Amino acid sequence: MTHVPTSPRSGENRWDEAFPLLPVQHADLCRRSEPVQPERRLMLAVLSDAIVLFQTRGPQLTQRRDLEDAKRWILSDDRTWPFSFVNVCDTLGIAFEPLRRALLKGRRELPLPPHRAAARRRLLAGIVEPLARTG
Repeated sequence: MTHVPTSPRSGENRWDEAFPLLPVQHADLCRRSEPVQPERRLMLAVLSDAIVLFQTRGPQLTQRRDLEDAKRWILSDDRTWPFSFVNVCDTLGIAFEPLRRALLKGRRELPLPPHRAAARRRLLAGIVEPLARTG
């Protein structure tokens, strides 16, 4: 049996900050013995999708747009919209602040995608010219 410290030492995270959603809690949200209301299932799908988008690093413009949308949603404290990050977490029984902190921390620790050199066109004379950018 592992020991979980109840008070953090200097430089250590508290258990609830490092792991805001225990695997048991996630499994409980995904597989309940009683039927789950469609709204809760939709909220879980929205939250899961936002987390996946937020943790993705990609060079494509659509990936960057999706990331920015997910980031704005996760960082918003709006409670007026039923499907806001805070309301979704509250409805699902997830503490939103520790989850938000863990997502931001995990985002900083993700490796950057490999850098690709810009495309260039080689002319017949051997002169290299950058390709014109579109869009």
